[in-house]
Order: sequence, then structure tokens, then C-alpha cells
Amino acid sequence: MSEHGTTSRYHAGCRCAPCTKASTDYMRAYRAKSKSATEYNKRYNRIAAKASRMAGQHIKKTNPELWQEFVRIATDREQA
Repeated sequence: MSEHGTTSRYHAGCRCAPCTKASTDYMRAYRAKSKSATEYNKRYNRIAAKASRMAGQHIKKTNPELWQEFVRIATDREQA
């Protein structure tokens, strides 16, 4: 079995103070890392959505026939 003061020992069922603290510290670090990744993904999604809108506006302005084809395909998919 693992030494006391480790998350492995805590998950094996030990609830002594050092093992509990190790698990608590690990989960706090995990949540902080997970939150920063979520914030990054939100930022990336906003940037990707903006780039997509800009590309759509450019196509609509410079090539209206192609834009109409995109709209037709999109509406066909929504109806299916």
C-alpha cells in the first residue's frame, strides 16, 4: 500500500489528516487548472465565431452566388 500523505492512500480508503490534505490539495489544483482551461476554450470559441462571421460577411459581399449556395445547403440540413 502507498505511504500516508498521498492521494493513492486516500483513494484506498485512508482518511487520516495527511492523506485527506493530499487529496484536498490535489483537487484544488485540479479545479484551478480545469477552470483556466475552460476560460481558454471560451475565449477560443469567441475568436473562432468572430472569424467565422467575418469570413461569411466577406463571402457574402464578394461572391453572392457562393453565399446563396451556402445558405441553401444550411437550410437543407436544418430541414432534414
